[in-house]
Amino acid sequence: MANLTDIGNLLPNSTAPNFTWLQVTEYTIFSAVFLVSVTGNIFVCLVIFKTPRMRTTRNYLLVNLAVSDLTVSLLCIPFDVVLKITNPHWPLGAAMCNILWPGMTLVTNCSSATLAAISLDR
Repeated sequence: MANLTDIGNLLPNSTAPNFTWLQVTEYTIFSAVFLVSVTGNIFVCLVIFKTPRMRTTRNYLLVNLAVSDLTVSLLCIPFDVVLKITNPHWPLGAAMCNILWPGMTLVTNCSSATLAAISLDR
């Protein structure tokens, strides 16, 4: 009986990497969150900028949140996937590590601060 936890073991003499079902599920969820986040946040920005009556202070805070979340999805998710695939080795070098991790912290804190500003505004 075949072990169904490893996809690479299903085919004989397979040269495919051995991904577990959990990893496949993780990468599928990463992809879905990435696609929904990018398209949704771009649509929020477009609607607010294209509709003149939507240009209010509250909606500019929503645009700030959408841009921050868009940056989170573009900056954090792809590099988290790279790190999960190559764990524990970081393939992008020390300079990228020194730039990327503070950038991730900055944009996630920007999202939190924008949510605090939105709640203060309401």
